[in-house]
Formats: sequence, structure tokens, C-alpha cells
Amino acid sequence: MASTIHKLSVRNPHDLSDYLDEIMWAEWLFIDDLHQAKLTPGYGEKLVRMFEKRYSERLWIFLTVQVPGDALVQRMTTGTPQLREVAEDIVRRIREMCEPLDFDCQ
Repeated sequence: MASTIHKLSVRNPHDLSDYLDEIMWAEWLFIDDLHQAKLTPGYGEKLVRMFEKRYSERLWIFLTVQVPGDALVQRMTTGTPQLREVAEDIVRRIREMCEPLDFDCQ
């Protein structure tokens, strides 16, 4: 999903919006490597809305993130500090709705 989102955000923001609308209601949603995502205004707002809707509808989200919440906010807003509030909203919702599983693969 991350690579698809990146490609669509660069190529055509309208296609990205359509893609996110399409996957919003999937029975199971898996977001891999969320820490690699860079927010744009449209993507950030859509991602917040997706988390909100899935939370209110009690739909599953599985996601992988390899950094703690504060670092995730920093990574998502690199180059776009005006989106910090949006990134903080995303992290807050993740903390509220997700159960962390720590995999130490050393």
C-alpha cells in the first residue's frame, strides 16, 4: 500500500483520493511501513478520515510501524511541518484504537 500511495501522490492526487476511498471500506485493511509515508495535505486528511471511519465502524486495521509515535509524527511531516497537527491526529487515533505488538527480531 505504501508504494502505491507514494506513486499515486506523485502522479495524480485525484487517483490517490479514489484509491483511498476504495480501500476505506475493506473488511481487513493492512498498512505496511506507515513510518515511510510522507504526508501531503490531501493524503493526510484522507488518512485521518479513514482511521476515523474505520474506528467508528469497528473495522480492523493492521499496520506496521518501526518507530514510536513521536518519531512517526516527525517522519511523516519531514519537509511539511504545517501538517504536524494532522500527523499527531493520526498517531493519537492509532494509540486509541490499536493494540501494539512488539517484535524484537534480534
